[in-house]
Order: sequence, then C-alpha cells, then structure tokens
Amino acid sequence: MKTLKTVVTGSLLLFAASSFAADFSGTWCRPQHSGQPDDIIWIQPSGEIYSVSLSEGWNASKYSRGIASAAGNTLAATLKAEKSGKIIHAVMTTSGNNLSYRSYRDNQTTHYWRGEYKRCHKP
Repeated sequence: MKTLKTVVTGSLLLFAASSFAADFSGTWCRPQHSGQPDDIIWIQPSGEIYSVSLSEGWNASKYSRGIASAAGNTLAATLKAEKSGKIIHAVMTTSGNNLSYRSYRDNQTTHYWRGEYKRCHKP
C-alpha cells in the first residue's frame, strides 16, 4: 500500500509540474542594432516534447536543431549544429514575453553563450 501511495503521489507531482509549464511555443528574437532580429529561436511543441531550431534572420537556414522538454518556466534542450555536428546543451527560462537563453559545452558544466530574447513574429 505504501508503494502505491508513493507512485500516486509522484504521478500527481509530475502531472502538476507538466500542467503548469510556461508557454515556450513560437518565435523568439534577439534584436540587432538595426532593429532586425539577429538570432531567432523557433520553438514548436509536439506533446510533451518541443522541437527547437535556431537561425540568423527570418530567411536564413537553421544552423542548429534539437529537442527539449519543459518543467515550469524552464526548457532544457539538446541541440546539434547543422554544419559541425557539435552537440550543445541549452537552458531557456521565460518570464512573460522574455526568454533567457544559456548554452553549455560538455555536460552542462562549461558556459558557451548567453542571450536575451523577446517573443516576436515574422513581419
């Protein structure tokens, strides 16, 4: 009985965490000096998994792609660079229409890059 109670409690906590995940879907832009987006993060939900891709500008090809999962206001992704095949881990957090992006080399121990994005739409 104790095992069943633990499983039910754990399932409810998992359900609660996933049901309150932030809305990461859509496009997120980091503006350049001219006001045009320099970097764009494209996030598409597919059930509990998200597909993530990055490009430089609206019409540029995607330079990195991968998958991610959300917990609360955090999205954790594993991305693969299109040209080099290098694997990068990224952690994104959202607050309203703002998205903070941090990427890591290795197993998320060495900082790689950081950026601040805003929700955006293609003109």
